[in-house]
Amino acid sequence: MIRNQKDIYASLLSIYPEGLYIKNLVHTDFANVQWELLVTMKDPILIRARKDQFGQMMESLIMNGFGPSESCAILNLEGTMKPIVSTAANAAQRARNMAGDILHLLIAKDYSGLVYKSKSLAGKTILVTRAQKQARELTSLLQQRGANVVEVPAIEIVMVYEKKLELLQTLHVIFDYSWLILTSVNTVVIMDQILKEAAMDWSLFKDLSIACIGRSTANAVRDRGASVALVPPMYQAESLVEELLKQDIRDQRILLPRAQGSRRILPDTLELAGAKVHEIQVYRAEIPETSRKELLRVLSQENLNYITFTSSSTVNHFVEIAGELLGKLDFRKIRVACIGPVTAATLTEHGIPCTVQAKEFTIPGLVNALERDALLEMES
Repeated sequence: MIRNQKDIYASLLSIYPEGLYIKNLVHTDFANVQWELLVTMKDPILIRARKDQFGQMMESLIMNGFGPSESCAILNLEGTMKPIVSTAANAAQRARNMAGDILHLLIAKDYSGLVYKSKSLAGKTILVTRAQKQARELTSLLQQRGANVVEVPAIEIVMVYEKKLELLQTLHVIFDYSWLILTSVNTVVIMDQILKEAAMDWSLFKDLSIACIGRSTANAVRDRGASVALVPPMYQAESLVEELLKQDIRDQRILLPRAQGSRRILPDTLELAGAKVHEIQVYRAEIPETSRKELLRVLSQENLNYITFTSSSTVNHFVEIAGELLGKLDFRKIRVACIGPVTAATLTEHGIPCTVQAKEFTIPGLVNALERDALLEMES
């Protein structure tokens, strides 16, 4: 039970250990509040206010840049902590229906760690096309929110033997390199497998700077005992290039193990800046044979609400498998969700409308985007 203000703060700090900014507005003149500062803060924000202040508070936040469709959570101090997740535009109305005179507004990127089980996706059937070994996190988060999840992997990761040998040879002279760039969790897993087979570990890279695209990739590296020197603010190659160009990379050797068919922006731009990039396309993405018939069955028989895509490869494979059936899908009823702009661009190339796009290019970011879309649909 959440008995008092101290309890709720302690509970939330355990969920957001990186920091929680707390603002008490109960006895504050709103004219003296720096609303633009609250809107631009990166840490989660917990605002304490009277229920009769919520209308003016939400209006002030929205006027200073907090989008009306952004999600937030309203918490009541009485009873168990069961926040109501709402869009900013509807938060004041939702607050009016809650018991208690003092409420809390929580603004964060991810609400998945809260101690309640949100059913914001209850009744929704969602197709997950991610690789089988990588789908667990997405499936779990969707199921926690009440979704019916159908997993049909459109991608399978296969190591390229010849490139594996090349990478092994490179590891024996790794002291010649200054940077190791890892672009995905798949690359980290492949690298880890190769290291173990060669009786090596991640301490091999202790004198290198490791750059990772995405928080999940960086966490996968740290879980294996290595340090990460650089994670770009945007989880895509363009952002990583921008950050690396701030470093002195001229004449430095950079190891870039990754998938076949990856975009050229990383090696090409870094080489133009004077770096010596050693790209090894150590694995490829294939279509799992077992998924061909199953995907066609799901598209024909399941009443899907959403189809999710986490990479351009999953989109390309989906289109290849679907074939003529793709033209029969009603994308006004089946909404398409993707993890970021690169995947969205691939969808556009195939004529598939991307209705839902994550603002943070991560799995929790994708789930949050689905929650927002379902909430807007429900309130429209």
